[in-house]
Amino acid sequence: MRVLVIEDTWQAADEACDHLAAAGMEVVRCSEPDRPSFPCAGMPGQGGCPMERGVIDVALSVRAEGGDVTVNEDGVRCALRHHIPVVAAGESAGAPWLGMATAVVADDVDVVGAVQTAADAPLRRHTEVASAQLADLLERKGIDPASASAEVHRVVGGLKVILRPGPEVPTDVAQAAAVRVAAAMRGIDDKSTAVDVTIQSGQLVGAS
Repeated sequence: MRVLVIEDTWQAADEACDHLAAAGMEVVRCSEPDRPSFPCAGMPGQGGCPMERGVIDVALSVRAEGGDVTVNEDGVRCALRHHIPVVAAGESAGAPWLGMATAVVADDVDVVGAVQTAADAPLRRHTEVASAQLADLLERKGIDPASASAEVHRVVGGLKVILRPGPEVPTDVAQAAAVRVAAAMRGIDDKSTAVDVTIQSGQLVGAS
């Protein structure tokens, strides 16, 4: 697993990085610990943004002091824009992204479990959109969507969508829902490498 670590002050995430590395996770950063936070790795002449040099599974934000956001934490914005799950750790109470975090922990010791949980969890925004698209199509076809559900996970840089339209939904309607949901996923997340949609039976319906 590849984890983007972001900290409000230098060395705030050192312990967390040690725990991640001990668990076999790869730690990457927006800038090297011994270099200024600006320019970041993604600026011209730098090493290259970690998000453009490979898949980032989770972003970990570690705050030692809390309070106002520092320039060191710009990577959180980038992670959220790329729909990467964010784990907030440490003094995160004042973090403006707290409500968008997938997981929140108070102690650096807990970061490994929180990062793994965040990586495995459904993507909140994607799941909401997929569920709404599925329900809307079923309603248009005169089918009660009460028993329908959807969830979306990120898998190796792509999106894995699971649709459960219900046992009484005709195959052609389920397939239409898969196409519609796949298009919706592309509409909100053009950074994903692929979109795979699977219907409840496990049949692979579409990929893009």
